[in-house]
Amino acid sequence: MGRPRKYSREYVVWQNMKRRCYTPTNPGYEYYGARGITTCIEWRDSFDAFLADMGRCPDGYSIERKNNDLGYFPGNCVWATKTEQQRNTRTTKIRMSDLLDIKRRHLAGETKAQIARSYKVSFPTIFNALKLCT
Repeated sequence: MGRPRKYSREYVVWQNMKRRCYTPTNPGYEYYGARGITTCIEWRDSFDAFLADMGRCPDGYSIERKNNDLGYFPGNCVWATKTEQQRNTRTTKIRMSDLLDIKRRHLAGETKAQIARSYKVSFPTIFNALKLCT
């Protein structure tokens, strides 16, 4: 028979998504709600609307925003594996247009750690970006 609907995987994802966006005491709020990440009105107000748009969550998947600077809404969300999600984080993405600036700053004497902090990415991301520039 399975779990009651209100405890389904999709329901838990829906509740956690809303908590990250709208509950300042939630540990993830600073990375979501405080950055302006919200849900569309339909998803915020209705689990049924969320489920109709997203469908059932496959085993081993969780919700993923295609564009991390935008909120949760149809067209920006898919079910994705952890590996897929790790490729789409602010700590692993550097725009190609930033590579020359990173190289220039490094040649001017800034450390990789300083550059990483200013771009709000991880040290390995800057290290790899500099390897692309050589």
